[in-house]
Amino acid sequence: MIQSLRKLPHFKGIDSEQIGNLITRGLIRRHSYHKGVTVHEQNTICDGMDIVHSGKLIAYSLSSNGSETIVFEFKEDSIIGANLLFGNQNKYPMNIYCTEDTVVYHISKIAIMELLRNYSFVIPFIQSLSLNSQGMNQKIAMYTQKSLR
Repeated sequence: MIQSLRKLPHFKGIDSEQIGNLITRGLIRRHSYHKGVTVHEQNTICDGMDIVHSGKLIAYSLSSNGSETIVFEFKEDSIIGANLLFGNQNKYPMNIYCTEDTVVYHISKIAIMELLRNYSFVIPFIQSLSLNSQGMNQKIAMYTQKSLR
């Protein structure tokens, strides 16, 4: 698992010993999900960050009339939840659902705080936050430009 993690952009510059320590302490876990599984339900507390190793997930919202809106898609190397970890509103605003068989690394908040001491982790972490923010900004712009019809 250490070698697999070291291939991810967030862990390229992280020492194998530190990664192994986090795994041994249960602060980084690898989990496989089948297509159709909900990984995170709306309004549950986010207590870590996920990195998609393989597969695809979507963030979707259900309206009161039962319609579904896909807001975001997470592919290989995408992060989920990092934007919620250190804020006051740390609940998932949407459901996160597998659209195909997916492998995800779950990284606890404690592990993130330890890894943020390492500059090699900080830059990819900030880049991921920025990419997710830009993606959300594009979605917001798209939805606000729709006609009223």
